[in-house]
Amino acid sequence: MIINIYMMTLNDKSEQIDFLATLIVRKRNGKACQLAKRINVLRSKLYDMFNDLKLLGVDIKYDRRLNTFYYGNNLRVKVNIPIEIISEKEIGTINGGKFYRSPSKDLLFLN
Repeated sequence: MIINIYMMTLNDKSEQIDFLATLIVRKRNGKACQLAKRINVLRSKLYDMFNDLKLLGVDIKYDRRLNTFYYGNNLRVKVNIPIEIISEKEIGTINGGKFYRSPSKDLLFLN
């Protein structure tokens, strides 16, 4: 049951990031407090999300004249929902996937 609750939390966060990405593409998202309210997070959490995306190379800027956030580079965010846990057996059926086992975690790379 704990895993299901955790997956719900991850999926909820994924949906928030997906909605945030959509609003940024549309360039109709308003000030930070308005955008945070639309995606149902605190303003500080919104900036945490921006920082997380920045660590992935996504540049998000704010245009004061247009009162909107926008992508400052050619990168975009794509979120696949729902997040699914893939077994080692299922990984073998994914075309082009490579499975790497390390002492700390398992990594799946899709080509």
